[in-house]
Amino acid sequence: MRITEREIFHICGYAVETNAKQSEQDVSQLYNDFFENDRESVLRGLGGSRGLGGLGGLGGLGGLGGLGSSRGLGGSCGSRGSHDSHGSQKGYYGLLWYTEGHEKYFYLLGIEVSGEIKPPENAMLKTAPKTTYAVACYPGGKDGIEAWTEFFYTDIPNAGYTVNEKLNFYFEYYPKSVDGDYELWVPVLKSE
Repeated sequence: MRITEREIFHICGYAVETNAKQSEQDVSQLYNDFFENDRESVLRGLGGSRGLGGLGGLGGLGGLGGLGSSRGLGGSCGSRGSHDSHGSQKGYYGLLWYTEGHEKYFYLLGIEVSGEIKPPENAMLKTAPKTTYAVACYPGGKDGIEAWTEFFYTDIPNAGYTVNEKLNFYFEYYPKSVDGDYELWVPVLKSE
């Protein structure tokens, strides 16, 4: 795990509102729609697109969306992914934010873009503020729920930090493919 500060950035993609009971089905449908209907090409074609690190397969579904789905082994997170000419990370993002306490949440699958773009039809643009993050890397075969649980309730507190729940967003970052290694990013505050 590492602690890092990241400047403001923007993610454009397609989202679904779901809950723990429906999550696996809803997020799986979102991923299938994203790749089968070539939504990534629409996002890549945006004037402010930051590019993609590689084409993904179906079934990446890490984190809360995956509910234990498995992935094939991909590239190493240790390389921190590739960057475009503006220093933005290339790859896929799975952004999560709660809408009704911890009962319902949105899951957005997308890419990093400049803030000046207009989202395509049925897409959303989310802005992540400048903040401090705890970041951990997991191999593609690591169960997403298990990874999130360990990260939130063990790794972050043991490092002397607390989750900054006021910001209400967390994300998965797939540097090369949604079927490969992934990073979990959580806004944090130093524990008192």
